[in-house]
Amino acid sequence: MSNTIKHITVAAGVFCLFFTAHTQVSALAPGVEGRVVVEDTGAPIPGVWVRWEDSWGNSRYVQTDSEGKFFYISWQDRSVKRNVEFNTMVDTDLDGVEDSKLSSTNDRGYGCHQNPHSFTAVVPTGWQGSFTTVSGQLFSNVGFTYNVGDIYYQSAAVASECICETTEMTGSIAAGSTVDFTTVAFASDPDLARVDNISYNVNKDGVEIFQSGLTPVAERDDGKFQSTWSYTFPEENAQGSYNIKVNIGCLGKTAELMSPPVGLLGSLARSISAVFSPRGKLNPASVSNYQLAQSEESLKLGTFEPEQRNPDVNITCKKISFELE
Repeated sequence: MSNTIKHITVAAGVFCLFFTAHTQVSALAPGVEGRVVVEDTGAPIPGVWVRWEDSWGNSRYVQTDSEGKFFYISWQDRSVKRNVEFNTMVDTDLDGVEDSKLSSTNDRGYGCHQNPHSFTAVVPTGWQGSFTTVSGQLFSNVGFTYNVGDIYYQSAAVASECICETTEMTGSIAAGSTVDFTTVAFASDPDLARVDNISYNVNKDGVEIFQSGLTPVAERDDGKFQSTWSYTFPEENAQGSYNIKVNIGCLGKTAELMSPPVGLLGSLARSISAVFSPRGKLNPASVSNYQLAQSEESLKLGTFEPEQRNPDVNITCKKISFELE
């Protein structure tokens, strides 16, 4: 971290603490505004959801207006508005399924005590580009609205897209149990691109609780790519409504040739390319509604418990949803 950034961080922190101590109130959480536009033309993008994340892991969403502008009201505006955001589900990727709460918390957050902050927009389902991220935002304890500038939509870097073909889920859906996800994807034009990685995001009751990170993929004999990832449900407080998103990282062959072939720098370049790369489209042919196999009878404290059935699972190649009761 450069000395300049260190000085800015320290100054913002001191300013935050100074006002908190001298005004005898909690630190202010400011309002925030900005725009979402197309990088090449500057055209506004209406109707997309913008994600605000603070350093405590809290997240808020707001939708852009007809001019591509977005505005978050101050988190201190009134506690009733906090509760409204906390209890409101929205469809952030515009695929017809509500996947996240407007705010992941109704308690403290989004202020100078949660520095730094980042902002980005959620890529709607079917779009092949990506949005930039405005990161490292430092708030001080003042009452004015912060303008974080523009979030840019960048067009797809390659002419080929990576398509999610199938996702299968096996295992028992129960507290403490492990389920395995196997996903197969491919590039529509293998001469231009290939599947670089596959990742999974686990949401429970509208709040993201786990990220798989970039899982490695193996190329099969048929030219398609496959990845398997395992997730273990928590032992306690596992009950809830689960939505698991599957993300396909697509890497253009040109970008691959430019990346260092081995070592840490090569891995880093590949990861960055995957983050800002087009995503695969939903494959309607893979949609199904099925019930997993029954779990075996289990022995516990010397007694046999009744056989348990897994709940109904709604699964497409890029989204899995179910209720754990």
